[in-house]
Amino acid sequence: MSEKHGCSGTAYSPDRFSRPMRCSRNGSIERDGKWYCKTHDPVAIAERDRLAREKSKAALEAHRKASALRAAAPALYEALKHVKAHASGLSPDEWEVIDAALSAASPKENGNG
Repeated sequence: MSEKHGCSGTAYSPDRFSRPMRCSRNGSIERDGKWYCKTHDPVAIAERDRLAREKSKAALEAHRKASALRAAAPALYEALKHVKAHASGLSPDEWEVIDAALSAASPKENGNG
């Protein structure tokens, strides 16, 4: 039977005034001569941090793209109105797409203007 080792990680009680204490779980992973549970394994912690940073970075990039699109929306709306006013030779399907886009993006209907 193998010898059990305690986790070398630090844990905190749910009480916000408590002091840090050693994790009560058994260590199952050895790193640099210390034993860690799966939660406190330094490699696992680094991987969780990396994934969280990637997720945060992706969310920030999506927010930036959405903000840029919102900022460009009035100019795009005006350009589409200009195309509709001055375009000739468009098929009925193309006119339908333009009309649908204009009605969906109307500043008065969406409270943007």
